[in-house]
Amino acid sequence: APGVPGWKQVNINGFGERRNPWISSLVSFKGHLYASGYQAYVWRLEPDGTWSAVNTLGFGDSTNVEIDAMAVFSNSLYAATFTFICDDPDCNTWHTNGPQFWRTADGTNWENVTPPGSIGSNYRWVPTMMASGGYLYAALNRDNQNVLGAEIWRTADGQNWERIASGGFDDPYNTGVLSLVEYNGYLYAGTRHGDWQDDAHPNGPLGGEVWRYDGSNWVQVNDPGFGDVEAHRVERLIVFNNALYAYISRVGGTSKGAEVWRCVATVCNSQSDWVKVVDNGFGNPANQYILSGITFGNYLYAAVANWSLGLQLWRTGNGTDWEPVAEAGLGDSNNGYVCLGAMAVHNNRLYIGTTNGANGGEVWKKTVTADFTA
Repeated sequence: APGVPGWKQVNINGFGERRNPWISSLVSFKGHLYASGYQAYVWRLEPDGTWSAVNTLGFGDSTNVEIDAMAVFSNSLYAATFTFICDDPDCNTWHTNGPQFWRTADGTNWENVTPPGSIGSNYRWVPTMMASGGYLYAALNRDNQNVLGAEIWRTADGQNWERIASGGFDDPYNTGVLSLVEYNGYLYAGTRHGDWQDDAHPNGPLGGEVWRYDGSNWVQVNDPGFGDVEAHRVERLIVFNNALYAYISRVGGTSKGAEVWRCVATVCNSQSDWVKVVDNGFGNPANQYILSGITFGNYLYAAVANWSLGLQLWRTGNGTDWEPVAEAGLGDSNNGYVCLGAMAVHNNRLYIGTTNGANGGEVWKKTVTADFTA
């Protein structure tokens, strides 16, 4: 695609298959950039600029329909699958056997390290994984509250897991944990409060929550939705310039856009520690979701979803003053958003993976490390 100045597309749409509509995760591992997404594929960017498939689709299991999260831990690359099994030809009913976990030490040879019986067999996807403090953490989500909320598990060896949070922190409407981050020695988790299958509360009666873990106990450190029940998703928690940032998405149909909140306290304890630094979707109420973000160079980036004009990328150097660095879907309005884990830094370049339902997911590279104006 022609794209826009400062950006270059580095893959063929959908890796040659338009039915691969999104890139769910990008990870830099042992000198290569890896991409995963729909149909549970993993692709690798080779030194000559071509991409090669490094796994069989679904790791040979047709119930593995996606890979939504990857992470590097203990010198290996891990991938977590999304499982979905139809119970009838029209898939009016379905079930899941829980996510599978696969790992590779060399980038091509994979082994199944899913514990016997899986972890959370009633949960079908893992939106985020994170390595920190000698552990690999994984959040287990499901799209309805009949299971008692999201769970968080961790492993020290990649195979033996322990559950450290369950029941959506005693709230079944916390159906998802979308983000995990370590900040000043504590683990923080951001929740999705709501259930798209529940007509009474499609996005939860409260808003998204931030929880802090000290190794033994969890404590909620914000008011639900940061005081607004329509702010139903804490999409990303990111540390930048010694502060913790929370990207907040809002329910569709609201008249307000997404928000960014910041905690500068050494330990975030309550709502009083947070200050709003972005309001109303960067001035556009149609920008209701900030689905991804990353730090690169001296900037904090936010990827904003826009269903009609295409995704936007914003950044800040000081946490309060933001500027756009890519708009209008990088020249294609079908590039609607960037998935949770589809931003990565590789070889001192910023890469993003887009969702494009028309032509297939795209991977874009920022062609310069330092922007300038003439």
